[in-house]
Amino acid sequence: MAEPGTPEQFLEPNIPDFKLPPSGTHVRVERDSGEVQLGWNLAGELPLSGKIRVIHELPVEQRQSALPVGQRRSEYKDLSRSEFIRTNPIPGIDDVNDFDQLKEAIKRVSFVQGSQTTYKSGDLIKLVDEVREGKRPLEEITRTGSLRDKTQELLRRG
Repeated sequence: MAEPGTPEQFLEPNIPDFKLPPSGTHVRVERDSGEVQLGWNLAGELPLSGKIRVIHELPVEQRQSALPVGQRRSEYKDLSRSEFIRTNPIPGIDDVNDFDQLKEAIKRVSFVQGSQTTYKSGDLIKLVDEVREGKRPLEEITRTGSLRDKTQELLRRG
């Protein structure tokens, strides 16, 4: 068994400290083509399989108007935890509107795997605070999970 908080432990199917964000949270899904698509909503965890169900409302032009309301107006996908984590390293970041919400989103994960470094959630929060206070440059924040972009967006808002 891998040590708690290590990347190996985090990617195991039954992750004890994995905290699923609330239902309705905006999440990302990797399509079969490899494209990561925004605009999906978390429905929740399926109790029997342990998979995570996400739902995407289909665009109007793709809906079959002859069907009764509620049918085929959306599509769903069931993801394993590792699939969910790979495309959502910081689940709910798209819904974040302020730094307190950003910190809460980061706290839900044990770590974030950047391109060169594995960041513990506490270290990321500290880094975001230091960038916010002007003590460190924005470029030191990982791009993984859109963290740098979200931090920059929040800084611009003031």
